Amino acid sequence: MDCRSVDLVTADGSFVTCTPERHADLFWAVRGGGGNFGVITSFVHRLHPVADIFGGPVFYPLDAEVLRRYRELVAGSDERLGALLIVGLGPPVPFLPERWHGRPLCGVVTCWSGPEEEDEHIRAQLAALGPVVGQHLGRIPYPLVNTLFDELVPAGLFHYWKGSFTRGLPDGALDALVEYGPTTPSVQSVTVVFPLDGACHRVAPEDTAFSYRDADYAIALSPTLTTREDCETHKGWVRAFHRALEPHAMGGGYVNFVTPPPG
Repeated sequence: MDCRSVDLVTADGSFVTCTPERHADLFWAVRGGGGNFGVITSFVHRLHPVADIFGGPVFYPLDAEVLRRYRELVAGSDERLGALLIVGLGPPVPFLPERWHGRPLCGVVTCWSGPEEEDEHIRAQLAALGPVVGQHLGRIPYPLVNTLFDELVPAGLFHYWKGSFTRGLPDGALDALVEYGPTTPSVQSVTVVFPLDGACHRVAPEDTAFSYRDADYAIALSPTLTTREDCETHKGWVRAFHRALEPHAMGGGYVNFVTPPPG
């Protein structure tokens, strides 16, 4: 997805069309620079057609060796392979044996947009990461991959977020994931490690309001509980987890992974 132009009404009532050539500063600002630049009435994106993909989650016992193999997989993979690492407690889903529900696990949520004849090769690569304790892989419509865990995180839960960026995925960061994963406060409190690679590295940091284009991973930490009091109780967990990651991180974090202050 590639934004080409934005129509908006500015504070003085002017209607302008912003592109990389016209009102370039405003075009830069509205694509991630914050709010209050104007009211956007329409925009034009260049879309990339994606129909079915091969994907879904694969779960493993939480083990540093599995995480290191995951790191190797991402470093050497085709750009068409998306692979998020998740760390937390086993969810109560039908494809995961009940004995693993609530136990420390790691998992890889895959989205392979390459040809179907290579699906089994992707499956084999995931199986090679470690002992598979549950999986739900197959050909699915692309939009479905973004809804796989919606039922586990219904509206009305309470969240407290922190985030980090890393270059590579240092051993110290993997050690922190293994240390804090078993004390994850709830099944919904999943730590997610997002690879940042491919096209985003081919854009200069100053070209957009997202400047961490030299980062390789974004890590999201969040205790997610059913009551505000429980969420407050577990803030210490995410703060300690975040401190353990800091020596291995770049500083700062993705704004969507940062809980804003009250007020």
